[in-house]
Amino acid sequence: MKMVHRFGGWSLCVAILVLVLSCTSIPSSNSLRIKKQIKTKSGVFLSQKFELGPGSVINRFYYDIDFPRGHIAVKSFNAEVVDEAGNPIPLHETYLHHWVVYRYYQPKDEYQKHNISKLIIAGNNGICQDDILGQYYGLGSETRKTPTFVPDPYGVEVGNPAEIPDGYEERWLLNVHAIDTRGAVDGLGCTECRCDLYNVSKDEYGRPLRPDYRGGLLCCYDQTNCKVRKGFQGVKRSLYLKYTVEWIDWTDSILPVKIYIFDVTDTWNGLNSAKHNCKDGRVICSSNPIYGKGKEAGNEAGYIVGMSTCYPQPGSIKIVDGETLVLESKYSSSQAHTGALAYREVFFQKSIADDMTPLEQKMVHYPFGGGRSLWVTLLPLLLVFTSTLIPCSNSLRISKMKSMVYRSPKFELEPGSVVNKYFYNVDFPRGHIGLKSFHAEVVDEAGDSVPLHETYIHHWAIVRYYQPKDEYQKNNNTSNTNITIARNSGICQDDVLGQYYGFGSETRKTSTFAPDPYGHEVGNPAETPDGYEERWFLNVHAIDTRGAVDKLGCTECRCDLYNVSTDEYGWPLRPDYRGGLLCCYDQTRCKVRKGFQGVKRSLYLKYTVEWIDWNESILPLKIYIFDVTDTWNGLISAKHDCQNEYQVVESCKSTDTGKDKCIDNKSTRVSIPKDGYVVYGVAHQHTGGAGSTLYGEDGRVICSSNPIYGEGKEAGNEAGYLVGMSTCYPEPGSVKILAGETLVLESKYSSSQEHTGVMGLFHIFVADQLPKSLKIFDHSPL
Repeated sequence: MKMVHRFGGWSLCVAILVLVLSCTSIPSSNSLRIKKQIKTKSGVFLSQKFELGPGSVINRFYYDIDFPRGHIAVKSFNAEVVDEAGNPIPLHETYLHHWVVYRYYQPKDEYQKHNISKLIIAGNNGICQDDILGQYYGLGSETRKTPTFVPDPYGVEVGNPAEIPDGYEERWLLNVHAIDTRGAVDGLGCTECRCDLYNVSKDEYGRPLRPDYRGGLLCCYDQTNCKVRKGFQGVKRSLYLKYTVEWIDWTDSILPVKIYIFDVTDTWNGLNSAKHNCKDGRVICSSNPIYGKGKEAGNEAGYIVGMSTCYPQPGSIKIVDGETLVLESKYSSSQAHTGALAYREVFFQKSIADDMTPLEQKMVHYPFGGGRSLWVTLLPLLLVFTSTLIPCSNSLRISKMKSMVYRSPKFELEPGSVVNKYFYNVDFPRGHIGLKSFHAEVVDEAGDSVPLHETYIHHWAIVRYYQPKDEYQKNNNTSNTNITIARNSGICQDDVLGQYYGFGSETRKTSTFAPDPYGHEVGNPAETPDGYEERWFLNVHAIDTRGAVDKLGCTECRCDLYNVSTDEYGWPLRPDYRGGLLCCYDQTRCKVRKGFQGVKRSLYLKYTVEWIDWNESILPLKIYIFDVTDTWNGLISAKHDCQNEYQVVESCKSTDTGKDKCIDNKSTRVSIPKDGYVVYGVAHQHTGGAGSTLYGEDGRVICSSNPIYGEGKEAGNEAGYLVGMSTCYPEPGSVKILAGETLVLESKYSSSQEHTGVMGLFHIFVADQLPKSLKIFDHSPL
């Protein structure tokens, strides 16, 4: 399965789009005459409504949009933002950062057709190996004055029944990113997504931005707001993306076009780190911006409203197989620009039409703006470009990242209620892959994030297991006695810490990304037991604290608030057990204020998985989870005994001794069985946590992970809650752990009040080997 919800990041990459005319025949005058007799059809459509007020941002994804059906050749796709009356909206009111349209396949089955995990993206043929550049068409502010028409006798073939997978049907997806700049203190800064104007220091997933990241898509995501002048008033408006599609019914006389997208931010420097040795080459095409001079839509002063075009004579510019081109993009540097983009559409054909008339020799251009140099490899094709390209040599190698957003089965919560559910055989990428990251959060039926002060996510965990292929055993084993847990490499000797990923309230602001060139190998057929197949299950533990008499007490599972004295199996609790997992099991209820009313809600765990198909260039990682409650003492006969949770006793009052001195410091010793290099580390703590550190035997700090506490009301920033944990990404080779080395794990909590059921876990990713070249790898997927 390919990614759906990561599309909004496509313009993180400054890109060019190439259309390749993949034909084995030469277009003749006869075929062109036949072509001209075919009637071009046109349809004008509107996206779903989106609302914008001064300073607000939307970055939305609309599935199954209106689009011409059947086996057709798309000739053009143009779009603009309009209001409810159909009037064009100028860029100085609503800036169209970008729109992109994607083709995908969805199941015909009514039950599965809305299951996002079953969708297949029918991306373009580009060499950028991820779905963020899989679109067919896409532009930004220049959309009104940049044509997208494919010249005769060519067309972008879609709707071919032979290409649609069995049981599926073709559909289209639209992504719209728009910014309302009415009343903005800095209109240009808002359109360039300057982070200071949006008052953000983290991306939409809660991951801290790089210190040098001043602006771009990571700062102007959906539902952010750009700074508006104090006192400025402006109405919220209902807007649409109006798009016009031109097409013709498919016939044998049409020559098909393929689309290629190249990324101008590509850092490739050749095989084995070899650099390109380029000399000045012939100019294939130069494209220049068109700036507006007025106030009306399409001519807004100070904005790029179009790009100039190139129309080479057919046959006048040829690119040789394997030839590498240099894309050069220039920006004014008289002031800083953030989040700058470059986007390009180009046509190619493999053969020359010897008998084409001058009228039939026109070629179409596409938009471009901004960026830096790019090295790309193209096919041997005839081309029309809208940029400056210089040929060079060598080829391109890129790894393909995929991503998919899924939902767990539904669970229902009402004030005070608890769920602790296990969902087997959840949607998950299949095949032999390398996992790169896993993120999760609780959402409602509309997909909106639910804040912790309403539904507290005590924890979620995703576990890999093998189940029998035999249908009878698979469907009739109610106790799951036949499944085999494919646990992580951790040392705790039970399955309670056997997960691959798992967090709690900190889930939105904690990164799980495995840095390149590493990945967690799963789906390897050689590791799957005979007669079994690999599957995944989710454990979700959530507590509805609406109306709770003591929200913190409910989240810490204090037994008196749940009015329980036995565990879920009916065993009496220890007299000294004041709170924890044994008191807030599935279907228990925390005490709610008398008379409080609240509706029962249907909720889901929304989870996003990123991965790459496994190949020999990926270095495998092992996952180790340490627990500060582990009672191992280093003796040969002693086992690791992880209890998962513990109690922090109130030891002082912060008002008496100072908040920083009211700290409970718990520690234990741990070890791993094999040598390895640490490439990632993070702790898991609950509210009250004051940080956790993993030390080497010699006292060196392997990783320190500190809590992030919320300051507001919105999901991901809930005041008083632990909403994130900082992560460690050591430079490759800088942190090595030896087999049998005794490590010390330390977990700190505030002891200015009692805390029950707290955790002190520590996750590390460990690699057996280092990359051949010890270059600095990116520490995030950004």
